Amino acid sequence: MKRRVLFLSAIIATYVVVNALVQYVFDAAAIETALEQIRSVTDVKGGPVLAKLLLRHRVCRKLV
Repeated sequence: MKRRVLFLSAIIATYVVVNALVQYVFDAAAIETALEQIRSVTDVKGGPVLAKLLLRHRVCRKLV
């Protein structure tokens, strides 16, 4: 019985972690697409880099 509970807990924990990572990847892809559209409309070379935006977002979330 204890093994089943431990096994189910491990599966649920794995699901939660993998789900969060997949969601984070899809959010990053959506941001990158939006940045590409902004760059094409504004005709600005370079512009904000996805890595910098993600790092700022992570730092701001930790501060809150």
